[in-house]
Amino acid sequence: MRIAFSTSACPDWTVETVAAKARAMQFDGVEFRSFGPGSTEIACDPMLSEPRKIDRLFSGLGLTPLSIATSLSFDEPIRPPVIGRVLKDQAVQARKSKRFVLQASAMDCPFVRVFAFQTHGKESLAAATKRIVPRLFMAVDGCAKTGVRLLLENGGSFRTAADLKPLVRGADLDGLLAVSYSVPVGRAAGESLEAAMDLLGEKLQIVKIKDFKDGAPAIAGEGDQDVAGTLDLLASRDFRGWVVYEHDRLWMPEALSPETALEPLPRLFADVLGRHREPEAAHAVA
Repeated sequence: MRIAFSTSACPDWTVETVAAKARAMQFDGVEFRSFGPGSTEIACDPMLSEPRKIDRLFSGLGLTPLSIATSLSFDEPIRPPVIGRVLKDQAVQARKSKRFVLQASAMDCPFVRVFAFQTHGKESLAAATKRIVPRLFMAVDGCAKTGVRLLLENGGSFRTAADLKPLVRGADLDGLLAVSYSVPVGRAAGESLEAAMDLLGEKLQIVKIKDFKDGAPAIAGEGDQDVAGTLDLLASRDFRGWVVYEHDRLWMPEALSPETALEPLPRLFADVLGRHREPEAAHAVA
């Protein structure tokens, strides 16, 4: 299990600052939030940088550029019904995702994050799933031979692992579709992390965590989201993927500085892993 933070915590940092801070704070990697080519919302948006420069910078510091986290989704309604399937270009989002995938491949970045997103009107989740799967499949197919996997994250109408599983089952191709699971989103929908892990199995590659206090983003481990308990659960179940911490300063500029919010997390992470390794070491000695 390794730990990273999302650049939603530091939208005003350059890529160079992100790498230097991640190394200084002892994170293993970084998830890059991106709004796509030409966006100016985030100074460290990877789509604004030469990808091999990011690869060299991160590999030189022993860091992983873990994921390009996009806002792409595949839920646009079909209008008019039926004939809209013929008239409408169903591959638009797949082509957009391909641009991110190629950037990620050149960065030696293993993942690109997308969403399914939501139902429309009185539509059932099953009907939305049926509409989304072929589009998502086209995006997954765009990952072939790139070394990049698409990550589907819970959100919108697809808040739980149970909601995501039919999408993953229908759209996967050669294992190129995996899952990023946001613990706060799943918890708000009534799903436990244990249940999500059981449902997703090896498809679960990234677990997203946050911390809040009185409704505001808090210092990692000092809010009401039981960050330590989440890490302990992951360690107890020998989770082999990544934990990504999100501090929502991108959406809430008045939130704590990224250094203040993030710095305690690697120490907490190391403490949790240490507690789980100690019994193993004692058993080995015995």
